[in-house]
Amino acid sequence: MKTESQRKWPLDLRICGWLLAAWAFCLMIRAMVHVTQEGLFDPAQTIFIGKRFFGRDAQVLLYIESVIYAVIAAGMIARRRWAVVMALMFIIQVIASHLIFALAFVGDPVMSMSVRAAAMQGPSIVLIALYLWIRVSDLSIVRAPKLARSIEISDQERGAVRAMSRV
Repeated sequence: MKTESQRKWPLDLRICGWLLAAWAFCLMIRAMVHVTQEGLFDPAQTIFIGKRFFGRDAQVLLYIESVIYAVIAAGMIARRRWAVVMALMFIIQVIASHLIFALAFVGDPVMSMSVRAAAMQGPSIVLIALYLWIRVSDLSIVRAPKLARSIEISDQERGAVRAMSRV
């Protein structure tokens, strides 16, 4: 039997969960095999907490990220609020990592292409964070029924209130 919050779960969050599951699968594949456009082997690379990781370290981080995304996806598909909160926290970490990386290497000509790539990903990551923030606040806020509609006062009670207000 579904709870009240599960019945009201928005369709777009379930779609987001399925997209996260696909992204987790893509990260897993990326960690296993990373091939450049020229067809030459290129070690995996990723950014975590403002530092760029290459090779085996990057593969381990990509596996960990794919598991995190898979857990979040499973929670969203199962209509759990904690999954949306966890997704928001993780995307904030991604934003912080990209920002720290870009600020740390902004003057380094060797890393200029990587800094540009991180900076170009920034707006889309921020939009995802804003979307998740809105969804977290939508799911967290319990709207109280309007008081004016829920209180019915009889004519006798109104008269008694008026008499008491004169005193």
